[in-house]
Amino acid sequence: EFPSHHEALAAVKQAVEIYNKERLHMSINYLTPELKHAA
Repeated sequence: EFPSHHEALAAVKQAVEIYNKERLHMSINYLTPELKHAA
């Protein structure tokens, strides 16, 4: 649990950033979604 709505929202935003900009995805040839979208 998070102490506040603001802290929960910040954690979700951070997770989405990592998912889209840092995590490599096997289904798109080990690129990030951001790189795939820019290609």
